[in-house]
Amino acid sequence: MSRTSERLLAAIARLGVVTKEDARRTALPLGLAPTQAEALVLLRLRGPMRAGALADALAVRAPTVTDVLAGLESKELIERVSDPEDGRASLAR
Repeated sequence: MSRTSERLLAAIARLGVVTKEDARRTALPLGLAPTQAEALVLLRLRGPMRAGALADALAVRAPTVTDVLAGLESKELIERVSDPEDGRASLAR
């Protein structure tokens, strides 16, 4: 691996750490976990989403996003509604 590639990877890793720290600082005073805050931002930016699409966007597994959505729903920050395109599925909004 070239020196430039190594420096780029190190910079990306540092950016990830800073982003996570910022998410914690922002979310905790609001009583949210960082992933819950990220989910709210995504739903605001992208509109209603199925749980699977949200899991992909957050880079988490299905059980994690299920817990995230349940927590946000219990805090009345989101609601889940039937997907008009597929009545078997639901959308978080």
